Amino acid sequence: MKFRVAGPSTRVVQSAAVRSVLLLLLLLCSLRARAEEEGDGFPQADDAIAREAARRALEEGEFTAEARFRMLQIARQERVRAGRTLVRESALAAAASTASTNGVWINLGPVRSDIQFNGVVFQAQDSGRVRSIVPHPTEPGILYLATAGGGVWKTWDAGLSWEPITDQKVGSTAVGALAMDPEAPDILYLGLGDPFDTKQPGLFRSRDGGLSWEGPVQAVATNAGKPTTAQSVRDIAVDPTASAHVLVATDVGLFVWDGVSAPRQAQLPLSSATATAAMWSVAWAGPATWLASGQRFDPTPGGTQGTLGLWRSIDDGQTWSDVANGLPAGDPSSIFRATLAVASSTAVSGETSRVFLLAAGANGSGAFQKDLYRSEDGGKTFVALGVNSTRAPENPIDVQQNLDLLQQQAGYNQAIAVDPEDPNTVFLGGMFTAARSQDGGMTWSLIGDWLPAFSNSGLPYVHSDHHAMVFGMAGQKTLYFGTDGGLFASTDATTAPAAQVHVSDQLNVGVVSHLVYQVACAKGTKEWSANPGFVVAGMQDNGTRVRNLATASSPGTFDQAAGGDSIGVAVSRAIQGTTPVAVLSSAPLRGPLRSASGGLPGSFVLFKPGLPAAGSPAIPFFVRVASDDAAADGQTFLTFTDPPDSLVYRSVGASAWSPINGTRIHSPDGTTGATFKNYAGGRAVFHLLFTHPRASGVYAVSASHGGIFVTPDGGAVWNGTSVLGTNPQRRLLGIKGATGVAFDPTDLTGTRLWAASDQPDVFDATPSLAANPPTQPVPDDYGHLFFTSDGGQSWQSVTGAGTLPNVPIESLKGDPNDPNVLYVGTFIGLYKTTDHGATFTRDFGLPFVKVTDICVSDDGASLVVATYGRGVWQLNPTAGGIAAGARGEGDLDFDQKLDGSDLIDLVGALGTTSASPAYPPEADLVGKSNQVDDADLAAFLARFGGRP
Repeated sequence: MKFRVAGPSTRVVQSAAVRSVLLLLLLLCSLRARAEEEGDGFPQADDAIAREAARRALEEGEFTAEARFRMLQIARQERVRAGRTLVRESALAAAASTASTNGVWINLGPVRSDIQFNGVVFQAQDSGRVRSIVPHPTEPGILYLATAGGGVWKTWDAGLSWEPITDQKVGSTAVGALAMDPEAPDILYLGLGDPFDTKQPGLFRSRDGGLSWEGPVQAVATNAGKPTTAQSVRDIAVDPTASAHVLVATDVGLFVWDGVSAPRQAQLPLSSATATAAMWSVAWAGPATWLASGQRFDPTPGGTQGTLGLWRSIDDGQTWSDVANGLPAGDPSSIFRATLAVASSTAVSGETSRVFLLAAGANGSGAFQKDLYRSEDGGKTFVALGVNSTRAPENPIDVQQNLDLLQQQAGYNQAIAVDPEDPNTVFLGGMFTAARSQDGGMTWSLIGDWLPAFSNSGLPYVHSDHHAMVFGMAGQKTLYFGTDGGLFASTDATTAPAAQVHVSDQLNVGVVSHLVYQVACAKGTKEWSANPGFVVAGMQDNGTRVRNLATASSPGTFDQAAGGDSIGVAVSRAIQGTTPVAVLSSAPLRGPLRSASGGLPGSFVLFKPGLPAAGSPAIPFFVRVASDDAAADGQTFLTFTDPPDSLVYRSVGASAWSPINGTRIHSPDGTTGATFKNYAGGRAVFHLLFTHPRASGVYAVSASHGGIFVTPDGGAVWNGTSVLGTNPQRRLLGIKGATGVAFDPTDLTGTRLWAASDQPDVFDATPSLAANPPTQPVPDDYGHLFFTSDGGQSWQSVTGAGTLPNVPIESLKGDPNDPNVLYVGTFIGLYKTTDHGATFTRDFGLPFVKVTDICVSDDGASLVVATYGRGVWQLNPTAGGIAAGARGEGDLDFDQKLDGSDLIDLVGALGTTSASPAYPPEADLVGKSNQVDDADLAAFLARFGGRP
């Protein structure tokens, strides 16, 4: 099977709600037209390695652990400032305390999908990237799901309904690992900081099943004589024989923790006093016996740089020995990341327990699956099983011809589990497939495929990129898979023949943990009145998702219109009936995509005329697009390219892209020419694109080194601003990482505008120091938001007299009709000002999550935001509420019970809508609009006395 690497995501035929036969026929016609126009119909597979490289290339500063921990503390302070406690709260009281004028945030979803497309049409459900899956040892209905950007979720009814339990209680939704005390299952241990995206120091403990959380504490290692704080927790393991004995694997080392005091660094034997270890996996291998794997780093000449470290303790983690030499000779030096799994049925003694080690290798050509190793002596020695490219599974498929399941993303996707009752039954998860061995790793069969609807493999659908595998409650035999596309479960993975294994994707329904980059929404004009709930969003490894209430089965439905990673999205102002004339999406490293069918799944075609060829280094991974809504044709769009091209392009109507740079680019280094330059004369690298809501041809692009470029005339002239943050009083104190730009809607020249930064430090903008400028943390009176009234020649800090937290800002959007209203998307949520920055407020309901993009309707009545981990949200003050999204579960006081307190609050909320600050989303259980009514009361009474 052919596929493109630069975006995996897709799903298959095991889902609910099929739309009408007519819609399917429309999809088939669309696919046929797409294949004829583009010349292929290959699925998109994400490229996590390219994504990480592109993200790092855009970074202009490094967040210290201190800066990130300060941000966590600010988020928790903001919660208290909003009148909410850190343990229990009434949704009604909390809402009323905010004195909101814009109603309450509604989580639109994605809750589910009806149709998905990735080279082929199919049906499936998904959610965001999984970090940990934690089943309850005695209650079959209770399951915890830790997600990379969406916090921790809990179900009491085996996934029929879910509740996020960390949205407002921790201060961050970026999770690294979660574990449970098996002897006291209400005790949970939570480590923040996803290893692949959002870092965040902090460890928490809950003693009541996630109702409340104690912490945060920090894991601080002493490496090479210097204190270093962990920013990512990769794994947590709890001693099954001794409560409060916890081992924590982090990016700065291994720690022993009791859940209360500061974690103690485990002293691992290393090659020199300056060597360090970044840990990946830790496992209990029997009484007093532990194993831990990680990567060694030694800066001394000839020292190791990221190769395997493997350690063993036989005194409960007090002391450790290096057992890497227990692997076959020469193998440790070619391994970098590895994951441990112990056959628990053999762990009666640490001397005889069976241990598996799944290892990633690397060479000049990239990463690969080195091998699977097995130990019969508790991890002292290992044998290689030859589970790699040298052998094949018994049932190979097009994307998995051999047993290298991890493939080129071996450092990213790794998962392994051993049947707790049978040490010979082992499961692996990699990039595209999952596999099973029932003879201790000697022979293997595939049991899951990332896209069986395309390959016709006959295997069940399991999303690509595996990160976690675990068995459920003893005796249940349920195997859970955690992937880039969420949670999957099989009840016959250990018993059915490989070709007959069943895997369900239905556990994803209701888990809104998608990582969203950009969002576009209904325009709010008279022409758009027939489809006011339209939303299109670009997501990490969950494709381009479209919410079209004209065709969706429910308001929380977002269909996958294109697969893989999707970044930039935009929608035309022009619309015919309920169908936008044009919807734009993007394919990393390929360019923009365009749909003339309203974003119908499968209708997107590569929209490249006039741009550099696909595969050119000028095509960014993070392709950005923007709509010029003030243009007469209603379908004018912008995009840009990377170096060496570095141009801004425009498409009018459906015409080819044309560069709009010209030769009159006035750069901040004082030069004028055809190249965008930074303040020190280097080539500027673009970040984001912006258009004026009322003046066609007035555009801005944020760029590297604190640069903003503005054109008042469609690109004939571009004016580079002074370095962001600078002004006559602080001429050389600037800030890099320019992100959002928002124009004053009453100024049609583009002279008055807002701009923001996502960087933790300010820098000395003296051009001669550009190679290595001195930096310092951003002062509170400097902040991350700025306004200029002179086209960026000078920037004034806007802090709202302290009401806007001093945290990085990812996105900005103004009200198209009111120059005093600005929405600010920060790393901890959204803030708004209605008095031109004098003060800022935060509306009730949105979690403490990064807001990556903002869409405001033309009439200013609707606000839709994209979040990095909690999907898409909407705020709308119009009478009668808005179309519903995720439904409430009735737990109005968030105490994980449906009791009399919830009933009292629900009755008090009857008649409220999302337009009211007294509207509690948790009380709105049923229906297709956000209004608490008698139907919600009846649904609550039917569940009274139970769990959410």
